[in-house]
Amino acid sequence: MAYQALYRRWRPRRFADIVGQEHVTRTLQNALLAGRLTHAYLFCGPRGTGKTTTAQVLARALNCRSRRGAEPCNECPSCRGITAGTSMDVAEIDAASHRGIDEIRELREKVRFMPAGSRYRVYIIDEVHMLTSEAFNALLKTLEEPPAHVVFILATTEPHKVPLTIISRCQRFDFHRIGLSVMVDYLKKVAAGADLVVEDSALYLIARVAEGGLRDALGVLDQAAAFAGGRITARDIHQILGTVREEMLDEVAAALADGRADRLLGLVAALVDQGKDLLLFTRSVTAFLRNLLLWHAGCVEEPVVAPAEGERVGALAGRFTREQLVHVLHILTRVEQEMKWASQPRILLEVALVEAVHTAGDGSLVALQRRVAELERRLDHLTGMLPVESKAAAGREGDLECSPPAGRVGDTARKREELPPVPRRKGDAENAGEERGSAGGPGEDGGTGAGNGPGDSREGREQTGTAADRAGGYDHLAGANTAETPLQARNARSVGDDAVDKSDAGSKNALRLKDMQDRWEQILDVVRGISRPVSVYLARSWPQQVEEYCLTVAFEQTDPCKDRLESPENRRVLEQALAVLFPGQWEVRVSCSSGGAPPEMKRSPEEQVDAAAAIDLFGGEEVELDRG
Repeated sequence: MAYQALYRRWRPRRFADIVGQEHVTRTLQNALLAGRLTHAYLFCGPRGTGKTTTAQVLARALNCRSRRGAEPCNECPSCRGITAGTSMDVAEIDAASHRGIDEIRELREKVRFMPAGSRYRVYIIDEVHMLTSEAFNALLKTLEEPPAHVVFILATTEPHKVPLTIISRCQRFDFHRIGLSVMVDYLKKVAAGADLVVEDSALYLIARVAEGGLRDALGVLDQAAAFAGGRITARDIHQILGTVREEMLDEVAAALADGRADRLLGLVAALVDQGKDLLLFTRSVTAFLRNLLLWHAGCVEEPVVAPAEGERVGALAGRFTREQLVHVLHILTRVEQEMKWASQPRILLEVALVEAVHTAGDGSLVALQRRVAELERRLDHLTGMLPVESKAAAGREGDLECSPPAGRVGDTARKREELPPVPRRKGDAENAGEERGSAGGPGEDGGTGAGNGPGDSREGREQTGTAADRAGGYDHLAGANTAETPLQARNARSVGDDAVDKSDAGSKNALRLKDMQDRWEQILDVVRGISRPVSVYLARSWPQQVEEYCLTVAFEQTDPCKDRLESPENRRVLEQALAVLFPGQWEVRVSCSSGGAPPEMKRSPEEQVDAAAAIDLFGGEEVELDRG
């Protein structure tokens, strides 16, 4: 007899032999025992999870003449004919190659005939989502009112492509991916039955590569047996699949933990010299770091590596923090998507690894810089809110416990002064001073920040203004609060102040919106430095509303750039730009406006670029237009 592949030789013939789909087999067995069979079934799930196999077992159980409970006997003529594919009453149809309306019309004519020698005529339609719309319409009436002797079993890997009218007439079963440990146990059973000696590490590697598909796993095991003979190692699996060896993955993880970009770039160069697939390497590294993350998080529901490798993986996981692993995984998953369409994937991978090295050693450098900037902004804001006399008293007696040491404040101020100044529109300082004056003088609130009271001095006003300038953003608009300390504000607050607070918040938001509109060109310049396409999308937008740290950007109703800016990635670019000029955690919203931009925000005709057309034509690049 000719050699038969492992996945065919070990194909289940009973419900009890089906692996990892107990929720399906139990339901079907109970339906057989209780006589609650329906006329149509829909089996959904990934490839290699047992959909067609279960359909064949069900067909044998329906027509078995000596069924044992709910299990087919696999010995009667009907069972043997279905197994051999010679039964006239069970038809398997591949919808990928028989997808037209003519095939379905022929099927409709055949279902009227009684079974030749069985109880039911069973039609198994595999990959049913490949049928055309006309074919589905032709099948619909038959599914709705089929003859009593007909049972349809539809199988698909993409149930979302099956019309809802078809799904509603079927009893649906969703097949799950087979778990790693369940698959390893089954592979051990198959290897023992095939007289193969396979290392545990090789079995775990096969199970991970199969991604829940048992047929794929058996195919790899069959190929490895032909390559290595009777003894299979993990090295053999790596060679036939082209995957990355554990030793190299260990080197990559160690280099990330040690911050050795040179070692990582050397590994990439070696892979290129060997002709390896860099995309496959990136996927292998991502999967390995995921295993480290699961190990670090204490995942015990499912083993991620072979037991013999647990100590090695645990030692590597201990060299990272959970935040570092999450951040590096974000970088690698992003570059994996970009490499699929890149003309030079090596450069993308090298840049991503260097970026991952610098972030793996500091626990998300970007997040750390953002937190430091926010703390400095709050510190300078508190310094500006404190009256001059209170500052001196706090320095002498330590009355204000929350105020930082003078040396630290000085250091922060010096660091702020070393940074390049953010351009400010003319008159900001005067406007800020007027707002402080209108908010209330010392005679009203007892403060010394804005007025002609005893505490109001030129030195005090200069210190307050300087602190507000250092803080940037909206601190120069918050003068109403700088006239009193937080303790004074708490003592003076009453129930009737709520309406005043709402009015102050509204006026402050209005001032923020005006300031945002005046500095919109500056914001667009910062956006352009981060992402040029996003700056083009924003070319015809304008700030519509500001509430605390939430900015609403408006577009014309017919502007196609609105849809592009609504994506989370593009909105995040604008939020980063706002955080540079106005420190804080910003949120950006997008809306439509039928009235158009305010007069002061309207651009000249030369500045109004058809952004969507430019992006489609030039691929996201900003070009110079020759108007000569």
